[in-house]
Amino acid sequence: MPVYIVANIKADTGSSAAHGKPSPEMIAAAQRRIDGAIALEMITDGRVTYTGDDLALTMVHERGVDSPVIHQFAWRTFEITTDIATEEGLYAAGQDMRADAPAGNIRGAGPGVAELEVQFGKTDFSERPSEAVIIFTADKCGPGVWNKWLGETLWNPNHNTGLLISPELRKGFTVEILDMDYTKGERVLTLELPEQTHEFVAITRNPDRFAILGVWSRAYPHQRIISASTDRLHNITGTYVGKDDPTMIARAQKPFPATEEYSESIATISLITTGDCRGSHNAVVLPMPINTAVTGPYCIPIVSMVGYSLNAKGKLAEQIDFFSGLEWGPIRDDLVRYYRTFREMGAHHVALASREEAAYTGIADLDAELDKQFVVRNPVREEKDVEKAVDAGDTSPS
Repeated sequence: MPVYIVANIKADTGSSAAHGKPSPEMIAAAQRRIDGAIALEMITDGRVTYTGDDLALTMVHERGVDSPVIHQFAWRTFEITTDIATEEGLYAAGQDMRADAPAGNIRGAGPGVAELEVQFGKTDFSERPSEAVIIFTADKCGPGVWNKWLGETLWNPNHNTGLLISPELRKGFTVEILDMDYTKGERVLTLELPEQTHEFVAITRNPDRFAILGVWSRAYPHQRIISASTDRLHNITGTYVGKDDPTMIARAQKPFPATEEYSESIATISLITTGDCRGSHNAVVLPMPINTAVTGPYCIPIVSMVGYSLNAKGKLAEQIDFFSGLEWGPIRDDLVRYYRTFREMGAHHVALASREEAAYTGIADLDAELDKQFVVRNPVREEKDVEKAVDAGDTSPS
């Protein structure tokens, strides 16, 4: 009864033309590393993709979640692509490598990490001959970009009628939400859907602080169906070094949401994220094919969605690119029109990111300097000061 881990680890280690994409040499070096790891039986299968300037390693292995071997392999791969980017003179070489040679797993060191366990053979719900696995990757996006879309899939039958049709989906989900501003450990909130839908919406409406960490089936509580990366780069470094560009892995099909049920909300909900140019603006998110460079005006945020069938030997079948079809063209057209409305706002609210998010960029220094230049006119007198003035015979209003 094999148990596999599907891992997606991705990082920006340098890109052509500023934020465009990793170079062909970087991609080829990463693929050679993956091919070598398969030959050495370190992993059973793997793929190399990119979303904008982020290079992603999708790997299948039997070494357990947070395996130091796998994490160190990914870290070394990113070191190699960083060296290539440096030699080629590419932009921001090693941008997401925020620690010096971390020991063991690399969570919190800069790269985004999502890992999900898949068990074959007889499980608590079926005999599983194959597994449908979906990989979501984002660029120029905030860390909680999946909150709204995924939430609608998990609780809203208007976006996922499987919640009405499937008895297993109707039982709901257990969702873990991470407070990403807490840096002394993992501060996690656990909610049950659909009963706590209002609480879920209340907390996830702030996607720059709270993000979905994991989701479990309530029909089969031992089955985790979603894992997402939740690192905040500015919490690691204390300064702006680029957006967090999360990744997420989801299991699909009976008894979990179907692939089309995951993508429906992305097709019908115009999502706004913090990111865009200099990571300092609010903008719509475009669903784009995998291996797409960021070429839009002002670095429009993008997400990709690819799927694989995983068999009991740990091998991935042909990659399916869910955003490559012609049906996504009109959706992107509408989103670009919405995006132009945001850009018409220029530097004004709501086009520019909130003060909290901007606090990690250079504008914070300007805000601090201007703050010193404010003067107070006609100050409001405290009640105790007014009482003292009255006692002294001063009854003037000021």
